[in-house]
Amino acid sequence: ARFVTGVGTGMGYSVVYTLSAELAPVAYRGRIQTLVQVFTTVGILISYFINFIVLPNYPNAWCASIGVQGLAAIPLGIFAYYGPESPRWLASAGQWGRA
Repeated sequence: ARFVTGVGTGMGYSVVYTLSAELAPVAYRGRIQTLVQVFTTVGILISYFINFIVLPNYPNAWCASIGVQGLAAIPLGIFAYYGPESPRWLASAGQWGRA
């Protein structure tokens, strides 16, 4: 479970940081990257507290943890389909005007 979560988190980081750096206006790029890191760190902290409270009482609570992550991944996957294309992808596809 931890391995799968770690792989998914690593892939998510690489995509989120790359896209936010490419799509954000230059004036706000550093702030947006900082907010991504802060939200990620706070989310990890909250998950540790939840696990600290829940796991001693429910030994199979890791199943719920994976389930909640899966539920969060569904809308992210749907919204990613409707998101803008990356300028790097547009350039590689020869659409320089849109890039």
